[in-house]
Amino acid sequence: MKNFIIKLFLLGVFFSSNTLGALGPEELVKKTAEDVIFAIKADQEIQKGNKEKIYKLAEEKILPNFDFEKVARLVLGRAWRTASANQKKGFIVEFRTLLLKTYAVALSKYKDQKIEFKPTRMSDKDEIVIVKSSIIQSGAQPINVNYALSKSTGNWLVFDIVIEGVSLVTNYRSQFSSEIKRNGMDTLIKKLAKKNLPAPIFNYIDGGADDEITLKRNTESFSKCDLIPNILASVGEPDLSVNVFGQKIEIPLF
Repeated sequence: MKNFIIKLFLLGVFFSSNTLGALGPEELVKKTAEDVIFAIKADQEIQKGNKEKIYKLAEEKILPNFDFEKVARLVLGRAWRTASANQKKGFIVEFRTLLLKTYAVALSKYKDQKIEFKPTRMSDKDEIVIVKSSIIQSGAQPINVNYALSKSTGNWLVFDIVIEGVSLVTNYRSQFSSEIKRNGMDTLIKKLAKKNLPAPIFNYIDGGADDEITLKRNTESFSKCDLIPNILASVGEPDLSVNVFGQKIEIPLF
C-alpha cells in the first residue's frame, strides 16, 4: 500500500497565490507546482520541518486556489441546504483549517518527487475541467492524481482532488454525513474545531460559547460552596479546626 502521507503531498504542491486565477486550469496547476516546489527547495527551514513556515507556505500558496464554498456544498450535500448561515460559515472555517493542517503535513514530506502532466482536453465553453498528473517516485509505483477545477467564480479554482481513484470530496462526505445524521451539524463543527485547536483554547471557548450556559452553571455551583475555615493569613501553621455547636473539631468541614 502506498504511503498515504506521500499521497497527501500532492494536495499541497499544486496551488499557489490567487494571482494565478487568470491562468487556464492546466497552466494554473503546472505554474503552482513549480512555485511551491521551488519554495520548498529554497528554504532549509521548511525542509527541516519548521511548522510556522510550512503553515505560512500552505496558507499563502495553496488555500487561495480552492473554491471552499463549492467544496463545502459538495461535501455536505443535503445538509448544506438545510444549514443556517452561521453553520455554513462555521463549517467552512473549520474545514478550511482542517485542510490547511493536512497540506502542511504533506508539504513537510516532500522528497524530490517528479511530476508529469497528461494533456488536458477542454473547450472554451467548459466550466469544469480535469487536470491529470502522475507523481513519479524512486522505487515505487507512480501515483495518479486528478484535479477538478471550475470557473463558477470567474477564475479557475479547485473543488476536488482524486488520488488513485479516491475523491477528497467523496471521502469527507462519507465521514461527515454519518456524524450529521447521528448528532447534527453543530456537533460536527464542534468536533472539527476540537481537532483544529489546541486543547486549552478549545476547552476555554467551548466552556463559554454561545449563551455561556456552562460558564454560568459552573459559577453558580461554585458560589454555593463555602469552605471553612477561609485562610488568608498566617499560613505557616494553619489551623484547620472548626467549631461545631461549641465543640472544637480538628478536621475542616464545609
